[in-house]
Amino acid sequence: MGYSDSAFPYKITPEFRKHQKRVFFITVLLYCSFHSSRTAWAYVKVSVTEDSYYTDKMIGIFDMCFMIAYASGLFISGWIGDRSNLKNFLAIGAIISVAGFITFSTAANTVHSVIFGSFCFLLNGFGQSRGFPGNMSLLGNWFEPRVIGIVVGCWTAGINVGNIAGYQFGRLIINDLGIHWRYALYISGACMVIMAAMLFFFLKSNPNSAGFQEDV
Repeated sequence: MGYSDSAFPYKITPEFRKHQKRVFFITVLLYCSFHSSRTAWAYVKVSVTEDSYYTDKMIGIFDMCFMIAYASGLFISGWIGDRSNLKNFLAIGAIISVAGFITFSTAANTVHSVIFGSFCFLLNGFGQSRGFPGNMSLLGNWFEPRVIGIVVGCWTAGINVGNIAGYQFGRLIINDLGIHWRYALYISGACMVIMAAMLFFFLKSNPNSAGFQEDV
């Protein structure tokens, strides 16, 4: 059973569809976790300035460092991703990002250094920059051209889901439970690590690595 697409080198069988669904849902959840961490940070920034050495101006510098690393990293990560095992590439990006903002949130009350904070957010931004190009490459490897538009359209809805989740993490931790702001980032970071582990252990970067042969 199955059918062929002249623009796609693999026969679309029920087993192949199972892999496509797995790729879609795990990458959606991974990218949700990327955006959730960004929104959680946006929510807790006021609490950071009230609770630590860091001022609004310093937080602005950290955000600028994040955006510089993210913007430049998109190009660099796209180039690296085209030459890498994509699941390793994405999993490492998630870990780099988590390392950056978890290090900052853990040490914010004891380490009073703009250079330290800037480094953490440069690290975070570079790790996050792997998310979009890496996931798009994965989808491109697994989905035939005739459906890739609708697949990517549905996939990008995960951005909004992640933003909502990050906001709710922040609100729940700070407003409802009255817990220290850093735990909103810890929860977001834990979600990223879990999603990265799922991607690493349950996905293949392309059909060939999953045992599918090109339909020639």
